[in-house]
Amino acid sequence: MKGSGRRGSFMAVEILLVFLVFMAANAITGEAVFGIDMNPCTLTTCTEACKNVMGEKFDSASCYQGIICMCFG
Repeated sequence: MKGSGRRGSFMAVEILLVFLVFMAANAITGEAVFGIDMNPCTLTTCTEACKNVMGEKFDSASCYQGIICMCFG
């Protein structure tokens, strides 16, 4: 199999370039994720808490295992 090493290295370079493009795009958007201890966690209280903390940057909220409120923005 002549040239199979080149094909593998070319694919690795392509994957690296795609990864770098996604990293650059995410750096521009400035996403944030953090958790708030909340026992019990309900979606309504979690959403309100995330909106209070994040303000305009709030995107969504989710309860994890019923005790942690995850805020996305």
